[in-house]
This record gives sequence, structure tokens and C-alpha cells, in this order.
Amino acid sequence: MDLATLIGILGAIGLLIMAMVLSGDIMMFADTQSVLIVFCGSIFVVLAKYNLGQFFGVGKIIVKAFMFKLETPEELIEKAVDMADAARKGGFLALEEAEISNTFMQKGVDMLVDGHDADVVRATLQKDINLTTERHEVGSDMMMALADVAPAMGMIGTLIGLVAMLSNMDDPKSIVVDMRNYYESEVGHFNDAICPDADTFKEILPLVKKILNAKNKLLLYCTGGIRCEKASAYLKSHNFEDVYQLEGGIISYFHQVKEKNLECKFKGKNFVFDARMGENITDDIISKCHQCEAPSNRHTNCNNQACHILFIQCEECDISFNNCCSKECSEIAAKPLDEQKILRKEPATAAPLRKYQNGTKPRLQDLINKRSKEQLNI
Repeated sequence: MDLATLIGILGAIGLLIMAMVLSGDIMMFADTQSVLIVFCGSIFVVLAKYNLGQFFGVGKIIVKAFMFKLETPEELIEKAVDMADAARKGGFLALEEAEISNTFMQKGVDMLVDGHDADVVRATLQKDINLTTERHEVGSDMMMALADVAPAMGMIGTLIGLVAMLSNMDDPKSIVVDMRNYYESEVGHFNDAICPDADTFKEILPLVKKILNAKNKLLLYCTGGIRCEKASAYLKSHNFEDVYQLEGGIISYFHQVKEKNLECKFKGKNFVFDARMGENITDDIISKCHQCEAPSNRHTNCNNQACHILFIQCEECDISFNNCCSKECSEIAAKPLDEQKILRKEPATAAPLRKYQNGTKPRLQDLINKRSKEQLNI
């Protein structure tokens, strides 16, 4: 095997392991059910397509792919020229003691030394080439089949997880926990779900551990399932034994609900981290405008770039406040860009509400209340 191939494989595996270690507990990536469904399931599906001899023979092919030392054409040509010179001078018997590392070439030379006709030698070697090619093609096809089957088994695993999650939701002893930040669950969540009041995922983990009992049966969900993987491992490491998660998260759940025409137990909008800031799962609006408290699920960032607070704003307040969180920010956003840049040298002036901020993602109403309280005390 070429050294670059080895470096590439080990480097890729090393980077993956490093990313897992840096993300926290590496055991959060170990899931027995996932291994059984995706890895073992894929192997058995491929086994159904081939006979046992072919299946077990692929191991040797894999080993050869890694251990085989490829000889360059120049080396083989040089060796053949040397043997041709030796045979011309001393006949084929002179090749009997020749040191040949290439087993294929050695077989041909041995046949010539034994006195076989050149056509017989050529036919025998060609047969070996054909059989080896056929055997390797079977191994290659088997690995390609495994690559094709594994993603499908992953989807089956997601569907199995979804069915298990839905059935557990009907269990009155189950507690559904939203593992997303408050501004995500604010616009949409599952019925009767506990939605932790936290700005970041890092804050959610100890909060969930604190408010729930280790004996509770927990059903976790998030946007795409990644945060639930970490949360599940964290809770299990703190003696929570009965922990389930929604495989593929809300995104996969929504697709399955549409495809299978299932009853949707998620109400409202799924917050997404792109320009859309959300996609409707149902038409329910469960949140309110942070400025006038009218029903709204429309997230936006303050149009004053020095402020840029994330909040919910209805269309009427969007017009009234020029897509800003306050009248002050609206006036600042209307100024020429040069004047705005000068104001940004004084953060408290450029973003009046930001000085009341504590968390990473402050609530607009909390900032307004803090400012009002300060003004009353003056």
C-alpha cells in the first residue's frame, strides 16, 4: 500500500476521533442500537446477496488492498530484461535460481524452466489474471453494495427511533424534554414538552439534570438530533437510565409525518439557523410579538447592526419600529452609515438596550423591563 494512502486513512480517522474528544465525552457517540441497525444490518443485507464463500473471501481482498506492494512497470521491465539476457546465455535452466519477488512472474518462469510451451504458459497466466480479476470484482461489488445499503439502514434506524419515540410519548409516565434554546422552543415545540429556559445548549444540560429525577423516563428532541446525542450521553453518565431521543430530530420527524400522513404532535414553527429563521411544521402560532404581544412567530434581528438582538416581531411592529427592537435603535438605524460607525465607538449609545444584557441571547422584554426599572429608580 502506498504511504500516502495510509497517511490519508489514519489522518481522517484521527481527526474524527479528535473532534469527538474535543466535543466532550467520546462515549456519547457510542450507541448500541445504531451499531446493530446500521453496521450489522448492512452486513446481513449484503450477505443475502452473495454466498458464504464470496462473503468471507472479501476479507482477504481487503487485506491485500492494504498490504499489497505495488511494483512499478520500470522495475518489472528491468527484471524481465535481466532474465531474458540470462536465458539467452544459459537457457531457461539458468532462470531456476533467479530471485523473483513477484509471484505471478515466478509462476511463469517456473513453467518455462519445467519445459512448458510458451502458448501453454501464456494461457495459464491469462487464466490466473481472469480468475483474480473476477474475484476482486466480486469483492469490489460487495463493498459498493455495503456502501449503498448503509445509508438506507440509517434511514430505517431513524424510522424505528421515530416509532419508538411516538409510542413513548403516549406513555403518561414519559417526560418530553426540548433540548433546544429558549428562542427555538418559543415558536414551536411538542405538546406538554418541558422547554428549559436557557440561552445556550451548554446551559441546558445541568438545568435538565437539576429539574428532573434520574428515575424519570425521558424523551429528548432537538432540531436535527445531534444535540440529543450529547444530551443522552450526559444524562446517562449522571445515572439517568431511561433516556430516549428522537432520531433525526424535528426535521426528520416532519418529513416522516408528511410521508406517512401521521398525526403531528409538534405545534408551531421549527427554528432554523439560516436566513429563513424557521419553517412551519403546523399553522399554529404559539408565541407572541415581544413588543406588542400580538400573536406572532416571526423571528428577526434588530436592524441596528450595533444591536442586532434576536427577537419576535409582528408585521405591524416591523413597520412601526423599522425592523428594530426599540425607537432608539430605529432612529440610529435611519442615520447615515458614517454616523452609525462613529456611534459604535460608544457601545452603550450605539445599542441602548445591550447594556442590560446578561445572557448570550437576551430576551427583548427583559431588557426593556430592566431599562424601565432603572429609569424609575433615577
